[in-house]
Amino acid sequence: MFDGEGWAHTGDVGALDAQGRLTLHGRRDERFTTAYGTNIDPVRIETALRAECPSIAQACVVGDGRPYLVALITLQGDLGAVAAGVERVNAQLPETGRVRRYVVLDDTWAPGGDELTPTLKLRRAAVHARYADHIEALYAEA
Repeated sequence: MFDGEGWAHTGDVGALDAQGRLTLHGRRDERFTTAYGTNIDPVRIETALRAECPSIAQACVVGDGRPYLVALITLQGDLGAVAAGVERVNAQLPETGRVRRYVVLDDTWAPGGDELTPTLKLRRAAVHARYADHIEALYAEA
């Protein structure tokens, strides 16, 4: 179960800070690579979007095999605050990890529904399938 150094290989992605505390950023199986070879942890970006902008209920970052990142966003507050929240998050990220385009959806994603598990994890395949037209439109705008 544990390796020779005492680590359990669970598939979680995280980092140790200077005090030795572990912060989890997502799961290895959710990582993807952009068309230019950049490895992206979408959960980290999605969490930052929700933290920086309380108006964002949920976010799904897309970009596997694509030239840049886009996001599907659902609201729980003021639409006007979303652009500023995305800008604040982008300012903290490297160029290749920034969300270039996004769409605010009219839908809500309920826990246990098609888009979210009961523990609020994204069902990425279902989100990508349901919103394929929105995703393609975000990339067609280039």
